[in-house]
Amino acid sequence: MMNSIFTNSKDARIAAAVTAMCAFLIFLRIYYSTDISLISAITDVVVAITLFVIMFIAMANNIRYGHENNKLTFGGSLRGGIILWVASLIMVAVHYAICSDIFYMDARYIAFLEGSLSVRFIISFLALLNGSIIYILLRYKDGLKEQKQNEIKLLEKLKEAELEALKSQINPHFLFNSLNSISSLTILDPDAAQEMVLKLSDYLRYTISNKGVNLQSFADELENIERYLEIEKVRFGEKLKFKNQIAQECLKAKIPYMLLQPLYENAIKYGVYSDSEAVKIITRARMSGNAMVVEVENISNDENTSRKGTGIGLKNIAERMKLTYGSDNLLSINSDGETFIVKIIIPQKDLKEG
Repeated sequence: MMNSIFTNSKDARIAAAVTAMCAFLIFLRIYYSTDISLISAITDVVVAITLFVIMFIAMANNIRYGHENNKLTFGGSLRGGIILWVASLIMVAVHYAICSDIFYMDARYIAFLEGSLSVRFIISFLALLNGSIIYILLRYKDGLKEQKQNEIKLLEKLKEAELEALKSQINPHFLFNSLNSISSLTILDPDAAQEMVLKLSDYLRYTISNKGVNLQSFADELENIERYLEIEKVRFGEKLKFKNQIAQECLKAKIPYMLLQPLYENAIKYGVYSDSEAVKIITRARMSGNAMVVEVENISNDENTSRKGTGIGLKNIAERMKLTYGSDNLLSINSDGETFIVKIIIPQKDLKEG
């Protein structure tokens, strides 16, 4: 019966244990401080505790369903006090009726029963009052726990929505540029246009097949980055050069899906477009403790390169890193006029699979 009013079995077991202990103590008090028989004492306690449990369940259900959000106003408290008074009176009356009917021939017990009515009423009232207060506190605790769990779920949903919004900013930008390039190449160099279409289809296939995934293996991400650079190299030829220096153990590491894409877009946008000489992009990766360190270096002779490329792309990466790992110091930028280096630290433990 207790399980029906408690939200978890632990509270129900504790309540049952406390009730049993109180019943035993009451029995000892009655049996050893009066001259009634053992059977009379046991029956008296069993009837009293049974009535208390029934009345407490009724009171708990009243609290559970009658008070919205577990809040008790002054009027509600007054009404509760009256209910407790009436419930205690009913318990004493029913207990007296049952026990006096069972032991009507036992003069010692009847005398004890009649002489203890006022004390029984006070004890019943206090027991129901304390039980109700404890139950209200437990309901309040469970309400706070449920509210916290709902808030956590809501934050997780918002986090997922933000990550999806940030990821969606990447693909349309690149696709728009690629389609414009293909359109131009169909006139200037049809073979190059065909090659670019094939590479773009592989790139988009990877993008679509992993939509909704937050973490991806670095090997897969690196392969897709190379597709991107090869697509751009169709347009820029020897003006764009790229090189990878990747430690073997990094290939199995996990990295946020398409996290690095904006870095290469920036290198193309602020390097190849604006510089008349060749631009070289070097990607380095190594393990450092429980994290992978990735550096993307853009080498250019154009001084303007070091002053550009810190727009929405890098902001996008910083926001995704903070949402995924809960830290805002995992990205750093270094520039000396000829090189523009972005360093990203990617933790490899306690990650949340998106």
